[in-house]
Amino acid sequence: MGIFWSTPSSYAEYSLQNQTFTLSGGGQASPSYAQRATLGEILAPSASGAISTHIRLRSGQLGLTVEPQTLTLGFADGLPATEHTEHTARPLRARVQLDDATTLYPPVADLRWQVLDGPLTPPDAFGLLHATATPANASATLRGAYRDLAAILPLTVLDLVRSYADWQANYFSENEIANDPRTLPEADFSGDATPNLLKYALGLPPREASATGLPAAGVSGGRLSLTFTRQPRPDLEYRVEASGDLSTWMPLWVAPGVITAPTSVTISDELPTTENRPRFLRLRVTFTSP
Repeated sequence: MGIFWSTPSSYAEYSLQNQTFTLSGGGQASPSYAQRATLGEILAPSASGAISTHIRLRSGQLGLTVEPQTLTLGFADGLPATEHTEHTARPLRARVQLDDATTLYPPVADLRWQVLDGPLTPPDAFGLLHATATPANASATLRGAYRDLAAILPLTVLDLVRSYADWQANYFSENEIANDPRTLPEADFSGDATPNLLKYALGLPPREASATGLPAAGVSGGRLSLTFTRQPRPDLEYRVEASGDLSTWMPLWVAPGVITAPTSVTISDELPTTENRPRFLRLRVTFTSP
């Protein structure tokens, strides 16, 4: 009787009766396991290919069937993980638990990956999973397979915009950014009279005419107010300014774009509205550095 383990289309057998092995050093190896004749152990390669984890044959037992039971997918820097940031790559890792609770980490070459959906490119030969650009946080799903096991890794690809250049890369091609002046902050790519910088500040898509999401005027407590959504934009400064003649503007509120999530903001004028005194409010956004 021998020692068997499953593969998609075959099995391998090591004899325990006469301990004849094909490799020198008293052992024999397969892509997934190695056995030492002297101790009667099955050894599993670690993720780096080094023999580490072992399964010792039970006393009085002539053979042992070793089969993978569960497969867990995740990242090498934290298994498992549920978030991946756009424009970045992270090393994948898979953890397999055998039928006797032994844990293995199969090498990347033994795994098969498939992107089921979302802004991901398939893992490369080194197991790096690349997240592509997304204009907003997006769900994604990756499937991994090892032998006859398969597992799903659900992810959220985070839209992490740190600068206008990051935002550009989400919406425009490299050729457009390099050669089309309509992608510049002061330009109006969609032709709706809303400059790209303001769309960047408000989280609006630059290629589409903006029907919603622009600052909205209102009256609160007898005072003119302006409501808008402030985005996490660390390179911007937001200002709400007031004027009585559309010529001289005074700041009512100034804040940086350093926040963790989009936030609705309502700013009210300092002066009440009257029939004889016109008042105007505007949102002004500027870069904090040249």
